[in-house]
Amino acid sequence: MKKGYLVYIIVFAVIMAVAVVLGCAFGAAPLTLEQVLKGLLGEGTEAVIVRSLRLPRVLAALLAGGGLTVCGCALQGLFRNPMADTGILGISSGASLGVTVCIVFLGGAAGLISLAAFVSGLLTVALIYALSRLFKSGTTGLLLSGICVSAFLSALQNMVLMADHTKLDQVYAFTMGSFSGADPSKLCFAAPIIITGSILTLMLSRPLNLLQTGNEQASSAGLDLRLIRALVLLLTALICSASVMLGGVISFVGLIIPHCMRYLCGGDFRRLLPLSFLCGGGFMVLADLLSRTLFAPAEIPIGIFTALLGAPLFFYLLARRRDNVKS
Repeated sequence: MKKGYLVYIIVFAVIMAVAVVLGCAFGAAPLTLEQVLKGLLGEGTEAVIVRSLRLPRVLAALLAGGGLTVCGCALQGLFRNPMADTGILGISSGASLGVTVCIVFLGGAAGLISLAAFVSGLLTVALIYALSRLFKSGTTGLLLSGICVSAFLSALQNMVLMADHTKLDQVYAFTMGSFSGADPSKLCFAAPIIITGSILTLMLSRPLNLLQTGNEQASSAGLDLRLIRALVLLLTALICSASVMLGGVISFVGLIIPHCMRYLCGGDFRRLLPLSFLCGGGFMVLADLLSRTLFAPAEIPIGIFTALLGAPLFFYLLARRRDNVKS
C-alpha cells in the first residue's frame, strides 16, 4: 500500500508540474517549451508573457485548487459526510456579499475586492461557529447553521444589488470565478495562508481519522471534539477565504476530488490530504487552461467550467457508490 501510494504521489506531482508548464505555454500567443524556460529565466518578450501574465495565474489556480480540495477533504472528515464541502461553511456566500458591498458602495478597487472577499469569508465562518456554540448542537448544528446563514447572506447580497443594478456584471464575474486578475501581490498574501493552512490541516489527520469512528469513540480515545472542530473550521476558513480571494467562487472541486482520491488511497487522511492537494492543484490549472483556450479569445468563467466537468463526474461517483452498496 505504501509503495502504491508513493507511485500515486509521484504521478500526480508530475501531472501538476506538466499542467504548470502547459499553463505557461498556451494562451493568446502560444510558446514552445524553450520559450517558456527562457521566459522564466531570462528577459525579453517571453519573460513578460510568462512571469508577468501567465505564471501568476497558473500559480493562483494551483493554490486555489489544492486549497479548496484540502478544505473539502477536511470538512468531509469533520462532518463524516462525503457530501460536505466549503459551501457548507457559507464562505462563498459571505465572500460574495462582502464583494458586492465593496463594489456597490466602495467603488470596487481590485485590492479592496480581494480584501473584502477574505475578511467577509472569515467573518461568516465565525458567525456560523458562534451560532452552533450558542445552541450547543455540535456537528449537526454547524451543518444546519451553515446552510441557514448561507441562504440568508445570499438574500442580503441580492438586496444590496438592488441599490445599483449597473454593478451586476462585476459582481457576476466574481461569483462565476476567474483567475484573470491574479497578480504577485495577491499571491504573496494568499500563498502563505494556503500552504501553511494545508500543512496544519495535514497535522490533524489523526484526529480526523478518529472522528470517523464516531464522537463517543473519539472522545474515549482522548480527543477534544470542540477543539478539533474549532481548529478544522479555522484552518478551512483561512484556506478557503484565501482561495476565493484568488479566483472567486469556484464550485465542485472540493467535493469531487476527495471522492476520486478515496478510490485510489482509501480513507486515511494522512494519505488522502496530500494526494488531494496535488490532484486538486493540477486539475484546477488544467481546467483554467481549457476555460481560457477552448473558445479563445472568449473565456469561460472557471466556476462554470468546473461545474460542467464536476456535475457529471459526481453523478457517476454516486451511481458507483450505490452499486457498491447493493453488492
